[in-house]
Amino acid sequence: MSDSSTNDEDEQRIFFMQMAGMAITALVAATVVYASPLYDKTPYHTSALSGADWVLELIDGHAERIHCGLGVHKHVFQALIAYLQNIGCSHS
Repeated sequence: MSDSSTNDEDEQRIFFMQMAGMAITALVAATVVYASPLYDKTPYHTSALSGADWVLELIDGHAERIHCGLGVHKHVFQALIAYLQNIGCSHS
């Protein structure tokens, strides 16, 4: 009888090791999926322009590009510029 109980214990250990191995594999895979964007970076802003030239390019470009770049639509940005000029702010 001790052989069958030892055999059952061995099977339980093997089963436990297999489950632990699968859990570790799942954990490692989830970590890789989560962390890969943090390490494999692709430049987003690749324009050669900066400052005022970049803003002018956004204003003169596609209507959705300014929304993507600044988070507001063109008419909202232009209203903000007009408001700032009305209260006395000038070009920096």
